Amino acid sequence: MFGYNFLHNHEKTEEILIEAGHLEDGHVIVDKADWLEAQKMLRESRTIEQPTVDFDRYQAEVEGTLVAGEDCDTLEYSVMGLNEESGEVAGHWKKMMRDDSGEMTPERKALLIKELGDVMWYMSRTCQKLGVPMKDVAQINIEKLTKRAAEGKLHGSGDER
Repeated sequence: MFGYNFLHNHEKTEEILIEAGHLEDGHVIVDKADWLEAQKMLRESRTIEQPTVDFDRYQAEVEGTLVAGEDCDTLEYSVMGLNEESGEVAGHWKKMMRDDSGEMTPERKALLIKELGDVMWYMSRTCQKLGVPMKDVAQINIEKLTKRAAEGKLHGSGDER
């Protein structure tokens, strides 16, 4: 058994743990298996109460937002847009260094976030044109980075390290 200091502002967690009989004087008292189950229940309840955007949902919701003509609905157009929007992210960073004395202002951060959204849009279009879901690209990247970390090869260059 172990205790975990409980923050009372997490009402749903408190409700779950009280129902399971694992909350005493603001401390969670459970064995590891019960704790992991409570965490799983909390994640599931958060998903219901506060839905998050996953890659599948994102791709589905932005699918109908292409406003250019059919000649712009190509892989090449999507790749060029991805490059352009990535450049805009870099441009805002450059302007932060030049105009904001290297300080990340709330306004600059908001601009960067908007541009990152545009990068995501073009990434989504590029993935769609390649016939691969964004979630698969993310999973492949996780696996690549995990393997590199395990092999001590995060530094360096080249895709096949």
